[in-house]
Amino acid sequence: DGNRLNNIRQSNTSKQNGMYFSGCINLDIENCYVYRTVESGIQVTGRDGTPSSNVKLLDNIVDDTWAEGIVAFDGVSNLTVYRNTSSRNGELANGGYSGITILRNITNADIQYNITFSNTIDGLAIDGGGLQNKNITAKNNISYSNRMAGIALHGTIDSEITYNECYDNLLDGMFIGDSSDSD
Repeated sequence: DGNRLNNIRQSNTSKQNGMYFSGCINLDIENCYVYRTVESGIQVTGRDGTPSSNVKLLDNIVDDTWAEGIVAFDGVSNLTVYRNTSSRNGELANGGYSGITILRNITNADIQYNITFSNTIDGLAIDGGGLQNKNITAKNNISYSNRMAGIALHGTIDSEITYNECYDNLLDGMFIGDSSDSD
């Protein structure tokens, strides 16, 4: 509890993820630079029945990873994702991935002032993945030159997606499917 990672440089790791956190409470990941990882750049999860909560991902740069740049999934609550840059992530040979992914059973996430570009799927993907996400706010993000959508929203309820700038994405600026009560 009360963890803080600051000014970490991680690259060319033979491990799966640049940074992996599971079941954390009061975790701050700030000012880190992660690049050329074999899997995800920064991964936070609530797997194995132990949720993660009060997680802040602030001012990080993630570039050129094999999978997602930044991903939170499977039971993370009270998540703050601010001022991160996530680019050139997801190898097509691996199926492609997004710059920032919010996936499966995420509650109370605030995603603002991030920049995502040149990712192999979406810039910002918010996907319930069969388990709904709830109370997600995505504001003031910039997403461009991604292979699919700038922002994609699926399986998410009671959420607000506003004041984002999406341009030069190959398919959609914003895609919303299978979600309800989202502005």
